[in-house]
Amino acid sequence: VLFAILSQCTLVRLIHSMQTSESKQPTVSFTLCGKQVRPNNLGQLGTHLMHMPFLPHLVKLDLSRNLLRSTDRGEIEDFFEAIGSKMPALQTLLLDENPEFGSSGVGEVIDFIEASGSLRVLQLRLCDIGNEGMRKLAKMKTPPTLRTLDVSYNRIGAKYVRRFIEAK
Repeated sequence: VLFAILSQCTLVRLIHSMQTSESKQPTVSFTLCGKQVRPNNLGQLGTHLMHMPFLPHLVKLDLSRNLLRSTDRGEIEDFFEAIGSKMPALQTLLLDENPEFGSSGVGEVIDFIEASGSLRVLQLRLCDIGNEGMRKLAKMKTPPTLRTLDVSYNRIGAKYVRRFIEAK
């Protein structure tokens, strides 16, 4: 199923499949990977997503390979604040390869991560989060469901990785 999202009518593929578990609840993976999504697009994207009937069944959200970065307007934080509670089944959040995301971007998603009751995988590869971003992740209250945090290919000193591990 294809949906037109954003004012540029960016087409994305919505992959809908059934879980193999006994509950037979539909699961949805939604990707905007490499679609040039910028912070100023997130408000409109959030508005569209909130009206989509699949949102409560969303298990994977892929916003990797875009142009997401923290701004003084806080669009990333606003996006996750608006739709976060509407995605109770979200297990995987991919933010890889947003090279300007940085430690400020990490700061904008921390509240969402802490409040998540189902997030299992968070990927922040190649996001230039640096030592400060790792420090923020170490201070956050890690949800018990989080099993994988991928911060590879960021400029993070071994000391900050150790601090994160020790804090958890």
